[in-house]
Amino acid sequence: MGNPEIIALEEHVDYWDSLGWRDPYSSVHLTERQQDYAASFRNEGVYTPQMVVDGRTEFVGSSQNRAKSAIADAAREPKAEVVLRRVVTAGDGQAKIAVEVKMLPVGEIREAQVWLAVTENELHSNVLHGENAGQDLHHDAVVRSLRKVGNAAANRETAFASEQDVHFDSGWKKENLRVVVFVQDPKSKRIVGAAALRLQP
Repeated sequence: MGNPEIIALEEHVDYWDSLGWRDPYSSVHLTERQQDYAASFRNEGVYTPQMVVDGRTEFVGSSQNRAKSAIADAAREPKAEVVLRRVVTAGDGQAKIAVEVKMLPVGEIREAQVWLAVTENELHSNVLHGENAGQDLHHDAVVRSLRKVGNAAANRETAFASEQDVHFDSGWKKENLRVVVFVQDPKSKRIVGAAALRLQP
């Protein structure tokens, strides 16, 4: 594929919060997710910045060449089709999204997990302490919430279909929010399909 769609998730871990400044977007659950990846990749520990592409490849996140190569490799792999549709437009702190996953890629995957994330663009943080002290860092695709919503079954034309309530905090800017749904093999951590949809038209 010459121009693959890149669906990014910026996951803020919390193990640097002890330096005297708490990252407002950090989460212990995202730290646990990174630790799961470390075990899958057989790394001795966790580190930042880290980039993981399709759950298959990991490397230092500042390496542009590695990123381009890994994304190109991932784009050539077969993917399940993930379709998202608004059922109820974002209103008073919630919306409803229809999710459909069509046919998992043929292979060893018998069942995959379906995850739903809400991400926000155009965020920033004024760092008060630590190695980035004094900097105003800008962020996109920051994971505001992440939860498993079900399982997708192999060997079915429709592997998963559901309507999901999406909740968001009043402090999040609706115009900058997206819903991201991805399908992941729990054993290998491979991402076998993903889609994104703006929460507000």
